[in-house]
Amino acid sequence: MTRQLIIYIIIAVCCIPLFYLGIYDVHSWGDDFAQYIREAINIANGEPYYKAEYVFNPLNPDYGPPQYPPGFPILLAPVVKIWGISFKPMLYLIAGCLAALLFVLYHFFKQHTKHDITAICLALICVYSGGVLELKSQILSDIPCWLFTAIYITIRQRKEIRPIHTTLAVLAGTMAILIRSQALVLLLAEAILLLTTIISSVFKERRLSIRPVLTSLSFKLIVSTSLLFIICNYLLFPTPKSGLAYYNNLLQYHQGSWFLAIQENAYYLYQLLIRNFQYFPWNVQFPLIFSQTIPYGIFVLAILGYFTSLRNKAGYLTIYFTLIIVLLVVLSQRQGVRFILYILPIYLLYAYFILKQIVSKNLRINGVILAVLFTIVYFNLAEDELRVAQGPPPDNYIPGDNEQQVFQYLKENVKADEVIVFNKPRLLSLLTKKKSIVHASHLTYVENQQMFNKVGVTHILIADELNDGYMQYYMSELNIATDTLQLAEGYTLYKIR
Repeated sequence: MTRQLIIYIIIAVCCIPLFYLGIYDVHSWGDDFAQYIREAINIANGEPYYKAEYVFNPLNPDYGPPQYPPGFPILLAPVVKIWGISFKPMLYLIAGCLAALLFVLYHFFKQHTKHDITAICLALICVYSGGVLELKSQILSDIPCWLFTAIYITIRQRKEIRPIHTTLAVLAGTMAILIRSQALVLLLAEAILLLTTIISSVFKERRLSIRPVLTSLSFKLIVSTSLLFIICNYLLFPTPKSGLAYYNNLLQYHQGSWFLAIQENAYYLYQLLIRNFQYFPWNVQFPLIFSQTIPYGIFVLAILGYFTSLRNKAGYLTIYFTLIIVLLVVLSQRQGVRFILYILPIYLLYAYFILKQIVSKNLRINGVILAVLFTIVYFNLAEDELRVAQGPPPDNYIPGDNEQQVFQYLKENVKADEVIVFNKPRLLSLLTKKKSIVHASHLTYVENQQMFNKVGVTHILIADELNDGYMQYYMSELNIATDTLQLAEGYTLYKIR
């Protein structure tokens, strides 16, 4: 048995808990997952993938686009074809993606640390971090996108890149972009790297040579990935509505001045990076100081590592990391760890390099021992929360008895051409096959009423657990006689026409 095979067996064993942690037959509130499932059902049935009862509200740019890219629904399609709308099989798919990611991250870290054990430890810390495991219990596109992004970056960082590696990178990059548009940053980083290379060459040689540009790896990856993406997205999976207006609105959707928005977003990013690696053990005998010092220590070390990489010649990793940070600070989309997944390995790598330098010089501890000790301490901190993740789901996961009662009533009593206002319209539409739209709480009563009249809203469903107070305000302003029905505990249905 070869050494590499033994390493793979160790990693495979480390993957086993992923198929037990956070695997439920119910789901948290939030309905991004419902739109993915609906699109997957369409693909599985050979229908236009964007087709849905959900009514897109262009007045609410923070809620979601008219349709998501087809990549994740393509992955989900075989699952829903076989098991239908069953959450567990879909969560096993997410667990499978995370398990595959563990192998990919092992190779990524080994490229930079040159040691198997260190690479395994760093990959485990990434995959089993608190924010990632919390995200794993949801049917979302982020972990599959992270997998293909990591494949692209790992191939991109190889010292020797053959045509087969370029082809695999193009396929992985295309799939990442088809899953989440944010992955276009992969190509933007290539473009900036290419531009800096051109500028450097011009300054050195006093002339611009086109041939080296056309034969460069960055140029090949940009052109090939872009062409394949265009073929898949616009020819194989065309849509009547573009999501560009939605993403353009994200640049404008912030409170106050740009300076204030960027300041608040930067602080939010800092909190995310701290919380993602923070575990709080219940055992008070365990030194709680570790739960505080580890995430803050990683943050400080990563910042030092990042500036060290800038001081050296900035390569693809540094450019990509910088672009993701800029994107997160500029966009006022606060959706938790979902937006920082892609840079977590780089972030952890920066911290590791600086810590290794400090410890090896002062304590004469090599990087392997350091990685093992850190991993042991980290998983001791995580033990209690890992046990919870093996248990039953939280009480507020859906659908519970009340939700089933509400959805069944809507199925039987709301007509196909009627439209329901609800805070989670994509979920409601998926489980009832009725038309539903979300309100825009940042706009006035009149603006919402105009939109509701335009699409033909007939009902308003208010769930106490999701209530932001706006629809009660809307009903008071509406000031007309309405039929009111308590469908279940915490659910009230208003018929307004």
